[in-house]
Amino acid sequence: MKHFLFALLAFALGAQAQTGNIITVNLENDAVTRFLEEVTYASSEDTSQIINFNVEPPKRRDIPRPVFIPIPDADTDTLLLTYADDAFYSEGVHTLIVSKGTTEAELYNLVPQRTYYYKVESGDEILASGEIHTEGQVRMIYVPGANNIRDLGGWPTTDGMRLKYGKLFRGSELNGIHTVDSAALAILTDDLNIKAEIDMRAWYEDDHNVSAFGFTSNMWGNSANPPYYYTSDSGQLLEHLQNSSYKLKWQREFNFIMQNFIKGRNVYYHCRWGADRTGYLSLFMEGLLGVDYDSMIKDYELTFFYNAYNVKEMIDPVVDYIMTLEGTTMQEKFNSFFVDTLKVSQANVNYFRQEMLEKVNEEPNPVTAINSPGLTDARRSATVYDLWGRKATRTGRRGISIEITTDGTVRKVIR
Repeated sequence: MKHFLFALLAFALGAQAQTGNIITVNLENDAVTRFLEEVTYASSEDTSQIINFNVEPPKRRDIPRPVFIPIPDADTDTLLLTYADDAFYSEGVHTLIVSKGTTEAELYNLVPQRTYYYKVESGDEILASGEIHTEGQVRMIYVPGANNIRDLGGWPTTDGMRLKYGKLFRGSELNGIHTVDSAALAILTDDLNIKAEIDMRAWYEDDHNVSAFGFTSNMWGNSANPPYYYTSDSGQLLEHLQNSSYKLKWQREFNFIMQNFIKGRNVYYHCRWGADRTGYLSLFMEGLLGVDYDSMIKDYELTFFYNAYNVKEMIDPVVDYIMTLEGTTMQEKFNSFFVDTLKVSQANVNYFRQEMLEKVNEEPNPVTAINSPGLTDARRSATVYDLWGRKATRTGRRGISIEITTDGTVRKVIR
C-alpha cells in the first residue's frame, strides 16, 4: 500500500520521475518468453519442447535481459545513478557510480511487473530522470560467476494468486566447481536480502558442507534457527519418495524455510547445478502453493537453458505419484504429501501459503486532486492514508493525504 500511495502522490504532484523518460523492458530473455508463450503442457502424456528453444546463441539462456539506462554526457569524472521503488527515493534505493564516457548503464535483477524511478546526478544537478516499467514473469538473477539462479516468485496459481517475488531463490552452488567472489555474494545478500541457505549437496561434492555466505550451521535445522542447513544430499529420484531418510530431509528443508521466514530471512536453496535436487524441492513447494501443472513443469525445464538436461519426462513420474495421494485437486494432493507423508504440520503449511502468495496487482484508479472545502458524502466514507501509507483520521489534519473512497476513487487531498 505504501508504494502504491507514493506513486499516486507523485503522479498527483507532477513529480519529476513522472515527467522524465519512460523505459519499458521485458526482463525475460527472448528464449524464455517464447518458451512460456508458445508451449502449453497439459499432462505427462505431452512431450518436452524445451530443446526447441535452446538452438540460437547465446549458448546459456539462464541470464535475464538487463535494463539499459542512457547516461547523458557530462564534464565530470563520475556521475551518480540512483534508482528506487518510489518516486521520493525512500524505498529500495540503489546507487551506482558511473564513469566518465559511459553512454548507458546496465541494471540487473529488478522485479518484473514493477515501476522503478531513476535519476542521473552530477553533484547537486539532476541531468536525467525517469521511470522503469518492468514486464515479464520469470525473474532470472544475474550474479557474475554463478549460474541458473531464479526467484521462485511470479508463477500463477489455479485460484488466481501468484507466488511472491523476493522470498525464495533457487540456483547452483556458489562455492565448489561454481564459485563467486565477495562482490557477487553482496548482490545476493544486499540486493536480494538472502540471509539463509539450504545446501543440498552430497558428501562427495566440493565444499559440500560449507556455506558460501559464511552462515553458521546447525545440522538439523531445529528450533535454534540457524541460517545454514546442510542436508548431506537431498532427494532427486522417484524411489526417494518412498525412502524414509530422504522424506525426513525434505521435511527438515521445509521446516528450515519456515523458521527463517519467521525471522524475516529470504532463503537461497541449491545443490551443485540447481537442477535435480533443487528441482524436486521447487516442484514440491510450487504444488503445495497451488501452481498449475504447466507452470511447474516449465520452471523445472528452464534449467535446460543452463546446459543441464532437465526435461519434463524426468519429473513427470513424481507428479504422477503425487496424483495418487488423497485429495481432489492437485494442490490438495501435494498438501497430503507434506502433511501425511513428510509429517509437516498443517500450521506450517498454512503459514507458508500466507508468506508466499499474493493477489495479482490490479491497475490503480486515476488520482483526482481536490481542495478541502465542501467534503462530499463519498469523501466522508473514504479511507484516509498519510504520506507514509499509514491509515489516518481526517479530523484536524493539515497538509496532503490520500483518500480511497468506497467506490474505488483515489484522491489527493490538500488541507
